[in-house]
Amino acid sequence: MKPGKLFVTATSTLLLLLATSAYAAGSSYTLTIPDDNHLMVKVTATFTLEQDELFMVDWGAEHLPKHWATFIQNMKLKDAGGKEIAFAAVKPDRWKVKAELGQPVTLTYEVVLKHADYEWPVKDREAAYARDWGVFYVGRGLFILPAAKMPETNLTFNLPKGWHISTPWKKVTGQVNSFIALNARDMLQSGIFAGTHLETSIKEGNTEITFALGGEQIIAARPLFEEVTRAVLRAYAAMFGGGSPDNRMLIIINPEYKYEGGGGVFNRSISMTFSEPPSKQTIALWGHTLSHEIFHLWNGIAISPQTAEEEWFKEGFTDYYSVLTMTRLGYFDERVMFGKTGDKYGSYFNYPTRISMRKAGEEKAKNAGYIYGGGWAIAMALDLEIRQRTKNQKSLDTVMRDLYREYGNAGKSYTMAGLLETIKRATELDFSELFDKYVAFTDRLLLEPYLNYAGLTIPKSDGTSPHGRRMISRKPNPSEAESAFLVKYLGR
Repeated sequence: MKPGKLFVTATSTLLLLLATSAYAAGSSYTLTIPDDNHLMVKVTATFTLEQDELFMVDWGAEHLPKHWATFIQNMKLKDAGGKEIAFAAVKPDRWKVKAELGQPVTLTYEVVLKHADYEWPVKDREAAYARDWGVFYVGRGLFILPAAKMPETNLTFNLPKGWHISTPWKKVTGQVNSFIALNARDMLQSGIFAGTHLETSIKEGNTEITFALGGEQIIAARPLFEEVTRAVLRAYAAMFGGGSPDNRMLIIINPEYKYEGGGGVFNRSISMTFSEPPSKQTIALWGHTLSHEIFHLWNGIAISPQTAEEEWFKEGFTDYYSVLTMTRLGYFDERVMFGKTGDKYGSYFNYPTRISMRKAGEEKAKNAGYIYGGGWAIAMALDLEIRQRTKNQKSLDTVMRDLYREYGNAGKSYTMAGLLETIKRATELDFSELFDKYVAFTDRLLLEPYLNYAGLTIPKSDGTSPHGRRMISRKPNPSEAESAFLVKYLGR
């Protein structure tokens, strides 16, 4: 063998070893938005082929024939030497790979932003969209994965000149537009915005909220968004006795041109869209979403259920506190508080299917009205009953603080039995019968006896209210004790 050939061979071997070492260090994705086509993302992923399938999740795109793969084109898979590896679609969003496992590979594909060409269900309308100042995507529409359990993954973005990107992921120190996703859920359950938008952050205690604001009218509302966010962060931290250990959240806000305004939730990121300029006059609409999702930093992320059977607590209690807190802070008046309570109670009490709230959690999207409304009703009944029986010395706030102490920093999740134990320890009251009847079984809780403590009532429905709404109002002639109870309950 000639010396030159030996040198080339040795060099090639070294390069191959270095490449293999780089792959072994972890998966990485590089996402490029071309200067000449902002409606495309070119993805290059490197990882070790541990199983013989690649896949995308279908959450949020189930109504499309090819799910999220509808927007994928030019997909190729290559080995470390650059040779193409064969694969075949076994499902619209799942591909069988014909190659030796354990080897480093490179996957390339393109995501085209044609989502506006399709109609989307209300809950999934924010799949992806373009604005003059940038583009929005959800993670589950961007990533083809090699495994359901992903290790920490490096995510790097190459952007058009003058652009920046807002993501919920942890930034890599010293690198521009480079991030670390903790696992597959962190990658998929995320919203991102890339463009020339305004990014701004506020911090309360150890909790940081980052806003990505697009469009003149949205940017003009920045002081209002920051004011409300600071107020609810302070209120929640005071109630729970500290900030959430998972203390980062991204809130993406843009105008909406096709649908009514709304919101989407993606773990530690929120997307909100407005069909009209946000203001204090419209705060009853968007303030509910904002306060609800921020509350999830504590109840949902720090305090998390062991199974989907406790979705009623995670979502219903969060919804209850989001509105109660906005009322206590003065952003909602009593009319808004009682109206929203009536809507939720009606959607729960008049739910057409006889099913337990725990069982309903197994199909959360299908049973959302029942889960949110039922959890809200249980939360309100507990709050009012605890206050009544302890002469307002304790409340549901006491329970939430104790739950946070027990579960918030302990790395463990709760069950219904665990919730009952904490409630009993915090209040010296036993609510096991209430939980058995209205959570574990199918009986519907009557809220009227609990409302009575605060001088509130539910007038008989005339049958014309939408969705079985049960409007709550003050009694015509409440007693002094009832009026004082309501003042204490609303924190005024």
